[in-house]
Amino acid sequence: MKKKLLSIFMGLCLLVGGGTAVSAADVRGTMRDITPAAIAKEMTAGWNLGNSLDAYGTYSLNNETYWGNPKTTKAMIDAVKNEGFNTIRIPVSWGEHVGSAPNYTIDTAWMNRVQEVVDYAMADGMYVLLDTHHETSWLKPQSATLDASQKQLVAIWTQIAERFKAYGDHLLFEGMNEPRIVGSSNEWSGGDADGRAAVNVLNQAFIDAVRKTGGNNAKRCLIICPYGNNGDPNGLSGIKIPSDKNIMVAIHAYTPYGFTFRPEGNPSWARTTWDGSGKSDIEYLMNNLNTSLISKGVTVIITEFGAVHKNNESEVVKWVKDYVSLATQYGIKCVWWDNNYHKNDGESFGLLDRNSCSWTRKSVADAVIKYAGSAVPGGGTETPTPTTPQTGDMVKVQIISDWTSGATANITVTNLTGKALNGWTCTFTLDRSITSLWSATLVNQVGNTYTISNPDWQPHLAAGESYTFGCNLGSGPAQVTVTGQTLK
Repeated sequence: MKKKLLSIFMGLCLLVGGGTAVSAADVRGTMRDITPAAIAKEMTAGWNLGNSLDAYGTYSLNNETYWGNPKTTKAMIDAVKNEGFNTIRIPVSWGEHVGSAPNYTIDTAWMNRVQEVVDYAMADGMYVLLDTHHETSWLKPQSATLDASQKQLVAIWTQIAERFKAYGDHLLFEGMNEPRIVGSSNEWSGGDADGRAAVNVLNQAFIDAVRKTGGNNAKRCLIICPYGNNGDPNGLSGIKIPSDKNIMVAIHAYTPYGFTFRPEGNPSWARTTWDGSGKSDIEYLMNNLNTSLISKGVTVIITEFGAVHKNNESEVVKWVKDYVSLATQYGIKCVWWDNNYHKNDGESFGLLDRNSCSWTRKSVADAVIKYAGSAVPGGGTETPTPTTPQTGDMVKVQIISDWTSGATANITVTNLTGKALNGWTCTFTLDRSITSLWSATLVNQVGNTYTISNPDWQPHLAAGESYTFGCNLGSGPAQVTVTGQTLK
């Protein structure tokens, strides 16, 4: 189908839908002197325009609809904004729209179309993440092909940066999407040392190319990634954070895999219900991101997450609560992968039906927005009003099994301090001795007074949140008395 193209240049009026002419200056916004952490605080929930501008196969403008999605309209983006998302990621495949080496000139019509869609979101005041997507045919993070990959990446990003250099800080550039060697043994497990080193080189090349274009790109927030966007220890091992203050790191995490996907080849992993037993996988992920990046001052964003449709919408809502709430505690923003596929099979991550602009799993979309929290205006300069400390038992003991000489019990610690704790320690006295414990750390014991700290994977305890660990007790009364409770 013949497409109507924009052929105007920067500084002229762009058509942004509905037949209304809006000047480019109206949608570009301004560039403030604002940190990545402050930008993240202004973000709420995010949504991906997947399988549209990132589709490929025709080497033409028809790519956008080649995978079955309709042409992107301003009404679609308005629907995302009106639902409550204030961040949108626009994945774009560039490889089929560039000329030959050494210039790799991007087709003007394709660049214009990408700009048109970016402007739809910018006109709504949204944060926009613009990336290079599905580029594995030429972008190969390995020393043997690194020079050629680097040259093409630099050429493409130089042109993108030039086109958008006048845009304000609501436009972020994401250098690569899941850079990896397709078919390698460690494609999805964080790569090897050679691959991770190559990604570091490509990340730096992307940053240098954008910064050299000047204008607002001198301060623009740029998003880099580890090998394959992997957030596991192996994926993050060796990642080099450039000496650039305007950097975020992007991770992709569909965690736990058995719940979020239909695990091919491992049907026993499949889960349709969320009873909380998989929450430790989420806690492990977030703790690892905290240890490897956040604790070192790096702002992290999860640019892809989601759970496929398995006729289990209410269960996905429960999972979203656990996933997004914990990410929010760490200051991590999450961007749902929506490919506009809604059937109960395959990779059905769809939330928004782009044909009708209606939400097929609205309760899931609502949950993503709810648990992402509110934006903090002005880049996070406002301090939230402290929550009043609550009264009650911070430590409770529940006997699970009792016998003459001992018992097995659960001990639940509840944060009643009125503030979130990042790394917590509780002290209490029991009238029965603890002989062993698990899923927590014994720091000190004096008689039957115990000091217990969080396990490595559960450092965060939000105000009002509880954490339960197990223990064995010595002999004593059936109703255990707890005294001298403190939590900090």
